[in-house]
Amino acid sequence: MPHYFGAPNVRALAPNTESKSVECAMAAVRYVCQEIAGDNKSPFVITKVVVPSFVVAGTAFPEIEWTASFDEDSLLLTLTTKALGTPRQSVWRGWLNRFGSK
Repeated sequence: MPHYFGAPNVRALAPNTESKSVECAMAAVRYVCQEIAGDNKSPFVITKVVVPSFVVAGTAFPEIEWTASFDEDSLLLTLTTKALGTPRQSVWRGWLNRFGSK
């Protein structure tokens, strides 16, 4: 995005490579890029993003809050969330079961 809009690149960190985590991270990147390019929001002041609930391939995902941090040296806006990564495996499985994962 720096080459086209003068805005930083955007990335979201998924806690693992499971498809549901990756889909949520991709949705966050798309949402933030839409806010920057489509809604003309300054990427340099974004500190928190709430991605509304969305559906991918028949799977519904809840609203997820992401924290944004900007690295001026690399022109990179990084999104992280605690909603996708929990310290206990049993809680993580319970969270995924809400999406139909077994």
